[in-house]
Amino acid sequence: MPLKSKKIKASFLVLLFSVTYLVLSYFLIGFKTDQLVLVGLFNFMYYLSAVTRKFILGFTVFIVFWII
Repeated sequence: MPLKSKKIKASFLVLLFSVTYLVLSYFLIGFKTDQLVLVGLFNFMYYLSAVTRKFILGFTVFIVFWII
């Protein structure tokens, strides 16, 4: 699989997970400001550059604890 195709697939998955998280949170507990900030920050840093993408992916463990 070419590198460009992998990047497109990974970007699509991030978008899909973000939308799924927001939809689930809307139906289960409703929107909270911190959830919107979390998704916005994650997407912003993921799409900004390769360095911030690596940082946010490494920081994902702590984001999961923020959600819990």
